[in-house]
Amino acid sequence: MINGMMGRAVGALDPRFVLTLLMPVLVFWSGVAALFTKSSHWAGWAGHWNDLAGLQQVLVVTATTGVLILFATIVGHHVIPIMRIFEGYWGRNRLAEAANRLATGFQQSRWRRIRNNPDQYTRRYQQFPVRETDLRPTRFGNVVRAAETYATDERRYGMDAVFFWPRLLAVMPDGTRALLANARAGMELMVITSALATVLTVASLILGPLMNVPASTWLSTAIAAALVARITYTAAVRSADTYGELVRTSFDLYRRDLLRSMGFKPPQDLPAERALWKAIGQQLYRRGADNEELLVFGD
Repeated sequence: MINGMMGRAVGALDPRFVLTLLMPVLVFWSGVAALFTKSSHWAGWAGHWNDLAGLQQVLVVTATTGVLILFATIVGHHVIPIMRIFEGYWGRNRLAEAANRLATGFQQSRWRRIRNNPDQYTRRYQQFPVRETDLRPTRFGNVVRAAETYATDERRYGMDAVFFWPRLLAVMPDGTRALLANARAGMELMVITSALATVLTVASLILGPLMNVPASTWLSTAIAAALVARITYTAAVRSADTYGELVRTSFDLYRRDLLRSMGFKPPQDLPAERALWKAIGQQLYRRGADNEELLVFGD
């Protein structure tokens, strides 16, 4: 009965929510429960479950399910901040800036080792932005940054990729948007799982001894959670690579459709197109372009 109620509650939710958010949250709290059921502080509470009547147990399970869904929803509202942390945006305090400089220096050494090696071109293309000044302090951040700066590169299209991305999404076919959504969902799943596993690792190391949990329990939990965090972070980098390639492809295939949708006739050559994208971006963002004569609507 209890399992049936929980199954119906979960089944009524959006599948993407269940996969991307609720499943990592369930795994996280299962790890927490496995850790603290071994605590001496928990022994008295654990015995109360068998003393509850059937209806009381149903109410507890229902409340627990509601709390888990609420927690997953809260995590869902913080996906972008979590992604930003994984990309290497750690704040502006002294400690964060010092960590940023140290980690970015390591990424710079990786970038310099392969920048002039023709055998490493694919790796450089997928895993790093073109300019050294665009490097982020994490592998994940550099893969994302490589996709973000692809269309912005002045030797490609010279368009502000981040600014025009929502507009580009609006003119894409449904199939392409579905591919992007699925790829992003996979990336978010790995990021969220890695983040929660990292939290569980830290919680095990700090709270385990404080809660009188046996050392074998909190240490094994911390090791297992750390391994999961590492594995899913590597998977997040690979997922970001897949998502980034879809982003690049979207600009390649649909940027001229966006020009037509905005009322502009696509130029006949790439230099003219670059100049037009720059003028459109200035007009929309700054309310004035340096070369307004380029902003001529087509037929």
